[in-house]
Amino acid sequence: MFLKKIELLNYKSYINSTELDFSPGINIIIGQNNSGKTALLEALALRLISNPHRSIKTLPSRFSKIEEQSKAKITLTIDKFECLKLIEQIPPPLGVLEPDDNRWSGEPEIPERLINHFNNQLNQEGYIDLQISLSSDINKEVQSIFVSPKILDHLSGNQDKEYSYIQIYLQDGTITADLEYSYTDYENTVGYKIFTNNYKQLISYKIFDLFRNRIYRFYAERLNISSCFYSGSYDLKPDASNLAEVLCLLSTKNPSQSSRLNKLISIIFPHIEFVSSIQKADSMVEVVIWSVEAYREEREDLTLPLSACGTGLSQVIAILYIVITSVFPRTIIIDEPQSFLHPGAAKKLIEILKEFPQHQYFIATHSPMLITAAYPSRIIKIVHDGCESEAFVIQPDKLEDQLEILDEVGVSLSDVFGADNILWVEGPTEEKCFPLILEKVAKKPLRGTKIIGVQSTGQLEGKNAKLIFEIYDRLSGGIYLLPPMIRFILDREGKDQAELNRRRDVYLKDGRKVLEFLPSRMYENYLLLPEAITHVINKDDTSREIPLNQVEVSQWIEKHKYDKKYFSNLEQVTHSIEHIHAAKLLEDLFSELSETRVEFKKPHHPYELTKWIVENQPKFLSDLAQFLVNIIENG
Repeated sequence: MFLKKIELLNYKSYINSTELDFSPGINIIIGQNNSGKTALLEALALRLISNPHRSIKTLPSRFSKIEEQSKAKITLTIDKFECLKLIEQIPPPLGVLEPDDNRWSGEPEIPERLINHFNNQLNQEGYIDLQISLSSDINKEVQSIFVSPKILDHLSGNQDKEYSYIQIYLQDGTITADLEYSYTDYENTVGYKIFTNNYKQLISYKIFDLFRNRIYRFYAERLNISSCFYSGSYDLKPDASNLAEVLCLLSTKNPSQSSRLNKLISIIFPHIEFVSSIQKADSMVEVVIWSVEAYREEREDLTLPLSACGTGLSQVIAILYIVITSVFPRTIIIDEPQSFLHPGAAKKLIEILKEFPQHQYFIATHSPMLITAAYPSRIIKIVHDGCESEAFVIQPDKLEDQLEILDEVGVSLSDVFGADNILWVEGPTEEKCFPLILEKVAKKPLRGTKIIGVQSTGQLEGKNAKLIFEIYDRLSGGIYLLPPMIRFILDREGKDQAELNRRRDVYLKDGRKVLEFLPSRMYENYLLLPEAITHVINKDDTSREIPLNQVEVSQWIEKHKYDKKYFSNLEQVTHSIEHIHAAKLLEDLFSELSETRVEFKKPHHPYELTKWIVENQPKFLSDLAQFLVNIIENG
């Protein structure tokens, strides 16, 4: 059984979440801080509390009152075989509504045929959907239950009414009614045991209640589950408070599973060799941790109680216990695992959970490493617009498509995940240097903007230019993982104005030109400051006896700045310093003035030059800084 759909109404930051669909396996929930992730995780536990949405939309004036309760519409999907097994676990009395009760609508109307109908349907292969409407009203928590196909009883309308139930029991996979009397000699009538109760006696409700009592939620908080009273229970409670008890039973009832559990724990925490539960006084049991040393030396006096260990270990032990020992699928909610686990441990946990795909996991995270490790069946992206939260479901094929595009352009998910927008630039040099200029010269914090170098600017030229642009555009927008694009900023590379305009016209998004070029030929043109060049060469040329001075650098630049090899044919007329191939000039300058001891390397040396300039002569880069500010603000 798994949670197939949920729709939140008037709950915390959600006015209407719209219908969100999930699947077994790993469902990842992403979103910025305070976007509504925690509210969704709370609702997924299926125990709504009254917390209506508060905004101008629901409270148009300070005198307005919220009358509506918080609600949720959910759909559970259950395999018919699992349904029969769950019915076996429901304590008596067990019943189905009498056919003449007005809560049962439609055929069959005769008790015998009704029981046969249930048996025939439940013993066929297939699934059942339970559609349940929940309210935060504690007295009328379940508003309605509808079953598709119609096998179990529905509920709609009056929750206060007492219903008449035919008492049944399950024997060898067959539902049987309890006979109270049988008069075969008088009209062949049969009497069944009848009892009355409220809607909570419905089998459909009891299955729902069983399901939500088996939902486990783990979050970044130290769990006080090191010890408990021993009562002989084999089922881990939803709050994992009886972890010590179930571990104690597991070691004796199923040593194979116990061994498997310990092996998986050691994978995540290599310094832990064994986890056991020992009996204490007054019927108490306690979880103890055996380090590699304590286990190897057989020294129980070196063990530690779970309560003395770090946050995260107890959550991992409980999670692994659930996935290993549960006969039927369970639902596990994990809030930000990277907040209570080391990144490496969190990744290993996710990889282990993938080995148990029968369970359903809801994992809220902002870690791109965990998203790619999980390869989730669904990603739910939560966005808060300042008034309310909206949720979008990213299907697996869309996720796979986007990860493939990332690979195609040479960008990792961690490069772009979590940004508000992206500014694509010429390459790794600009990717490192532009943020420095914006922050130190323009005093413009990047905040949510990420600057990323394109893999190959050559791809953005020629007959495939439009196709490549569309690939980058697909990375940025819609309900995908990645943020929208601001613009591209590329080098001019000696192109005339007509060619630059033609290329700008190729790159259009919603009718807006998104390709821009640096005012100078390339970024290195902004770094031709003799003082900075002198400092960087002297820093790297450690074997030089007499340090280089800036006069030598200035003279070298003056001597060579009109060399034809640094200009394209289009620019030979002006020979302006703006049009010079500054990267080639710097390569020759570094080589000649260091006597080939220092090779000009990108992006290292441009970054070192930029650092010196922003710290010592920031005004030298003020024009470029203003250009970048205009791009970001008007993007």
